[in-house]
Order: sequence, then structure tokens, then C-alpha cells
Amino acid sequence: MGWRFRIAVLVLSLTIAALGFAAACVFLFMALYAYAAMFFAPPVAALACAGACIVFALIVMFFGSLLSKRRRKKDDTAMLLGALLGEEVRGLTAGSTAKRLLIALAAGFAVGLSPRLRKIIGGML
Repeated sequence: MGWRFRIAVLVLSLTIAALGFAAACVFLFMALYAYAAMFFAPPVAALACAGACIVFALIVMFFGSLLSKRRRKKDDTAMLLGALLGEEVRGLTAGSTAKRLLIALAAGFAVGLSPRLRKIIGGML
């Protein structure tokens, strides 16, 4: 079994898990609505349930953003080098669209051609 098969199985299992989680959330909020409808008028219960859904979504987004942040290394030499290189290239191509196009084409070709260069750039990111 190749790596593509493993990725396909992973994506499929994550999709099924996400659908199951979504279904569980639907039933949870339906139960919340049914419970709130016993004490409030149905429109107010629906509004409270919608508010709970929004709060839940915001909490999930907050924790997702915390987990997805990349940890920066103390040594930002690569970032500084990239910024300096970007300034130099911007200075070279200040007025010419053709120069910009050729430099972007050459950089894309070099990165696409060289696996070692892709590893180096990937390591910097």
C-alpha cells in the first residue's frame, strides 16, 4: 500500500468523523431547543439555541486557531534573509512588468526543477 492510499484512508476517516460530529451537534442543539421550549416561547428557545450554536462555533474556531499556529524559532535568520532578498528583487523590478514576470518564471522553474531547493525552502517555512 502506497502513501496515496494511506492519505485517502486518512481523509475518508476524518470526513466520516467530522460528519458524525456534525450529526451529534445537530442532535445536541435539537435537545437544547426542546428543553428550552419547555420554559420559553418557541421563538425565544430557537434564538437561545442559535446563540448557543454561535458560541460553540466560536469556541471551536478559537481552539483551532490556537492549535494551528506555527511555533517560531528563536533564530529568524531565514525570515530576515528572505525580507532582504525581497527588497532587492523589488528594487530590481521597480518599473518593469516584464522583468517581474521573468524573475517569477525563473524562480518557479528553479523551485520546480530542484528537489533540494524545495527542501531548503520548505525548511525555512
